[in-house]
Amino acid sequence: MRDKTERILKSVDTLGKMPPTLSKVMELINSVNPSPKEFARAISLDPILTFEILKLINSSFYGLANHVSSVQQAIVLLGLTTVKNLCLALSLAKKLNDGVHTRRHFDLNDFWAHSMSVAICAKLIAKKTGFERNECDEVFLAGLLHDIGKVVAFRTFPEDYGLVLDRSVKENLPLEELEQATFGITHAGLGEVIGERWSFPDWFTAAVAGHHATDSPDPKVRRIQVAVMLANFYCKKLGINGEKAGVGTYAPVAGEVFEYLKVNPAELEQFLAEVLPVEVEHAASFVGTLSANRR
Repeated sequence: MRDKTERILKSVDTLGKMPPTLSKVMELINSVNPSPKEFARAISLDPILTFEILKLINSSFYGLANHVSSVQQAIVLLGLTTVKNLCLALSLAKKLNDGVHTRRHFDLNDFWAHSMSVAICAKLIAKKTGFERNECDEVFLAGLLHDIGKVVAFRTFPEDYGLVLDRSVKENLPLEELEQATFGITHAGLGEVIGERWSFPDWFTAAVAGHHATDSPDPKVRRIQVAVMLANFYCKKLGINGEKAGVGTYAPVAGEVFEYLKVNPAELEQFLAEVLPVEVEHAASFVGTLSANRR
């Protein structure tokens, strides 16, 4: 098992260095009061990334009345956090997808469809429970990339990891326990390693590392953890994107989680059952861009 752990960790290095555009964006994120103009200039230096961002922003998912023709215009309309997070997500997706081929146990399009569903659901939960706008955007990013460790594990051990995924579903066993027993690390742990290697914000790395937990001592991270964990649960329970409704490896959510968010679980479930399928349908072009995004 130790050899497998080492191989998986080394495979994170095969993702390579952070792309120059993303590196500049991260530098601006970590600076004091960066201007939207600086972000727009940095992103616009990469024409392919700019095209992909504008393509998504002009899709039905965002539902803008007028066509957006520049990154700066997008920032004005949707906010800096939204555009910045699109840059992070698209850049990482391109690195992760490279060299991954669909097999019986793992389909890249299904992976991104589930990830997008969780992201949308987590953001809906955040809005419903009074998160600030920037927090909602951060919850969306954490939801979208919460399972990135699975891609790395599959890239490294496609057959073994596929069998682990299959056994988890067929025997209704917690995936993290099977991953730990087989590879010595979970997909959440791998997500943490990726976040650290690429210098993602601390809150993001901590939220991805603990997306099956709800007990972070950091209030911001805990709120994101709770939203993503609940989103994972409801996407499974409601049968979103081909999930088998009501079946899965997620245990019932403790009542204290709903108390923490100050929300009635029955009301939240009814709200998500009505709104989530429509929002997910609008995101089809977004999923297609993520799954097709390769080097």
